[in-house]
Amino acid sequence: MEVDSDDTITTKRILTRFKSDNGEVAGDLLDLPLNVNTEHLSLIVNSLLQQEEGTPYLFFVNEQEITKSLADALNLDTINTEEVVDIVYQRQALFQVRPVTRCTSSMPGHAEAVISVKFSPDGRSLASGSGDTTVRFWDVDTQTPQFKCEGHKHWVLCIDILYDFILQVINIGFCALHGLLTANTLYQDVRMDSFMHGMQPLGNK
Repeated sequence: MEVDSDDTITTKRILTRFKSDNGEVAGDLLDLPLNVNTEHLSLIVNSLLQQEEGTPYLFFVNEQEITKSLADALNLDTINTEEVVDIVYQRQALFQVRPVTRCTSSMPGHAEAVISVKFSPDGRSLASGSGDTTVRFWDVDTQTPQFKCEGHKHWVLCIDILYDFILQVINIGFCALHGLLTANTLYQDVRMDSFMHGMQPLGNK
């Protein structure tokens, strides 16, 4: 018996069977309304699999994803309500961000808020820019301060550490960098400080 597409889908029901993407059957046959949505399907699968936490799933019928309701993924003109429709469920990747509950150390030194930080390429040093207009270098192994760079007149909004030679042109001139720390502020002044030679400022724009 075929379903008339003009009939109201809220009154139509169909026999369904849930299968995993590996072909494993979950539970028995279920008589579901055609207007069942993905949220309800997720609740059913979580109940069949006896999962306490709500795990998100994707659902497919005849390799077509169910995005809204079961009726949207079926051809109502040709479907036979006496046949069993397999609904394939596929578990979605679940990413959770857990809060940091332990601090290994605290490195005081800046007089204002720390706005930007950057690790050196070898991971042994850490540079930090602050609202106190200074840039500081820290030894990650000992978690102690190494150097302090002064010269900026405004907050240090971003910093970067470069070991390779770079020739760069950015409207404000050019700079040749080798083993340098570059720091940028809101007012487009760029300072280059050498952490290889005592952290003395090499230039200013």
